[in-house]
Amino acid sequence: MSPHRPSQLRQLQAMGVRPLRQLVDLISSAVDAIEHAELDTGVNYPSLQTIYDPHSPREKFAADASVERHASVAVSACYQLLATLGHPEKHMYLNSGAFHIPAAMRVTMESCVPEILRSHPEGLHAEEIAQRINLKGSSIGRLLRLLATHHIFTEVAPNVFKNNRLSSVMDTGKTVEQIRADPINKHAGTSGCAALLEQNTDWMFKSGACLYEALTQRRDCSLGVAFRTKNLFEWLEQPGNERSLARFGASMQGHSNMEGKSILDGYDWSSLKPGSVVVDLAGGSGHVSMRIMEHHPNLRFVVQDRAAVIDSVATKLWQTHHPSAVDGGNVKLQAHDFYCPQPVKNASVFLIQKTLHNYNDERCVRILKHLREAAMPDTKLIVVDMIVVPTCSDTVTSHIKGYKTQKVPWPLLANLGRAGAEQCFGDMQMFTAIGGIERTVGGFERIFSDSGWKLEEIFRPAGAAHRQLIARIS
Repeated sequence: MSPHRPSQLRQLQAMGVRPLRQLVDLISSAVDAIEHAELDTGVNYPSLQTIYDPHSPREKFAADASVERHASVAVSACYQLLATLGHPEKHMYLNSGAFHIPAAMRVTMESCVPEILRSHPEGLHAEEIAQRINLKGSSIGRLLRLLATHHIFTEVAPNVFKNNRLSSVMDTGKTVEQIRADPINKHAGTSGCAALLEQNTDWMFKSGACLYEALTQRRDCSLGVAFRTKNLFEWLEQPGNERSLARFGASMQGHSNMEGKSILDGYDWSSLKPGSVVVDLAGGSGHVSMRIMEHHPNLRFVVQDRAAVIDSVATKLWQTHHPSAVDGGNVKLQAHDFYCPQPVKNASVFLIQKTLHNYNDERCVRILKHLREAAMPDTKLIVVDMIVVPTCSDTVTSHIKGYKTQKVPWPLLANLGRAGAEQCFGDMQMFTAIGGIERTVGGFERIFSDSGWKLEEIFRPAGAAHRQLIARIS
């Protein structure tokens, strides 16, 4: 499947190629490629009726980079075909009513329906489910049918439902009794995925509904409008929000787990001289520095964050796993406000991971200027964040080393549309919750340039949603 540039559109149409047929062909070719991979490996792609297990051979097969790439093309083409063939009014009506899906998801998750159905693989009647969660059978049946219509749960007989590959992702893996005995720690010790989904359908969902009001009232974020608070963290720490706070922590751990050891890929840490100093700005517990240190013990690290974080979370982690690194001076845990001048003047690398997306451009420039003022001539700035890809071709930033947008076949969107929508959802999450932003490459270039840095290279570690942007002083 060779990609077709927009300039070839007229030529393709003159040859008789039509978007509808091309979309169908893309789906067919992608499925053919996946089936060939099935034959080569002897492993089948997971069925929608299986239970999701990331460690199973089928899920590992689906997560293979090549298979995932073909699947993404098929998903993108399927959704574009749906948008093309659907009646505009009906399609937009369904889009405007899509909020009913997360509303129904929240009811099932808060009520432990996925956990209940785990022990009933053959399915359970809505009335029996309702008795266990103290809701009306007719109500839960209607919600489950809405979800089953969108392939979340399966209706095996009228009003009889079971888990499937999608709904099982909402299962914490705990028993209903465990959850009810300790609801605040429902997601403790889990992968964090169910916590993220439950959080999205709860206060993120409510906050999103107030986006228009937030914009017209010039508020920083719509969560502030929805809950009458100044910011997310102040609201999470209010009495009565203990469960939301615990769930938030679990969901962030889920994000971290999904990235794995990607920080070790991309930038060549071995290129640094022994004794080089890496400053991990807003490093939290310092787990990222710890991961690098375990593979490159000849480097020195300074983990910086708010005093409360350093004194509790970071100190506990390092004293538990690598006390000698701190005691020996190889790792320094330092309280620091990154809006203040940077105290470390001999850093070879300033590392900022998943932090700049929390702030608007003006605040990011303030943070980065302090680093520029403390930088040595050869200091590198490494920013780890998500990059938003436009839906159209991007030639403005194509000169940057390592920045290669996916070559997608015509007539698909440049960011793969539905298959690449995670980055746009992530941007809206930041926008809604804290007034942050997930940036395009052009957006990063602007804040770097305005603060005295120059973007020179981008790495995308395999399997990671975030990229590493490498900058030098300008």
